[in-house]
Amino acid sequence: ATPVAAGLAALIYQAWLNNTGSWPDSQSFRDLTMSTADDRGYDPLVQGGGWMNASRAVAALAEMLMHGGLGMVVILSQLHLVVALQSSHAGRH
Repeated sequence: ATPVAAGLAALIYQAWLNNTGSWPDSQSFRDLTMSTADDRGYDPLVQGGGWMNASRAVAALAEMLMHGGLGMVVILSQLHLVVALQSSHAGRH
């Protein structure tokens, strides 16, 4: 899995460089990657951020740059975290 994850990460890093002219910092890369990951339906403590979806990350990066700038990466990441936490607690009453 590590070579696949590294390859997917390289695609996202390259798309960032191509679109912005600079490399992302680690937090921005993490936020973009986690906010565009595929939710596998498990508890976040089991699945982490989900499965990396490089295609969605590259498309989201292009969309954010066209409409809202890179600040949207942080907002999407926070939204992803809130949704993940809500879904993990939905079955617990």
